[in-house]
Amino acid sequence: MEEAQEYLEEVKKTVAAKEAAEWEYVEHAKFEASLETSYQVGDTVYLEGDPYTITEVNPSSVQLLPPDLLYPIYRAESRENFERLLKQDKRNTTVISSAEPDHFIDHYYVVDNLQVQGALNLKEYSTFNDAIRAYQSLPADKMKALGVQNTRNPLPGSLDLLQCIDREDKVVQDYTKVDD
Repeated sequence: MEEAQEYLEEVKKTVAAKEAAEWEYVEHAKFEASLETSYQVGDTVYLEGDPYTITEVNPSSVQLLPPDLLYPIYRAESRENFERLLKQDKRNTTVISSAEPDHFIDHYYVVDNLQVQGALNLKEYSTFNDAIRAYQSLPADKMKALGVQNTRNPLPGSLDLLQCIDREDKVVQDYTKVDD
């Protein structure tokens, strides 16, 4: 019976870690998708030496039209390839964003006891894998937490992903209460 309980606890930890990693991936993807591009419909860009007018910008592709054609022949490029091609011609500097976006997740943290009086003992980790290993190595008899922190703009703050409450790891879903 004890082996079954230990196995169940290990499964719960694994599921909680997987859910936290999936949440991180989805939130990071949402953040990247929300970043504005520096180019828009109507801009003229130069690809492989030729001018094109941007006619459509989608999350995954950009549609282009060469000017002065008698019959329109559209060109479509994936966003990744389009941005690579943009960088190859100096005339595109006005539509290339020079600023790198700030990091979404600056670091991960683990708190070994959320019920302590006074300051929490918070340890920072640069990777999720290191943080989850540290979290799982802590005893389950204390209320512990694993979370993410961003200390840079535009989204400063921290958010617990996992908390061990009553010897059970639970995915914290506070992020669902935040307005879009």
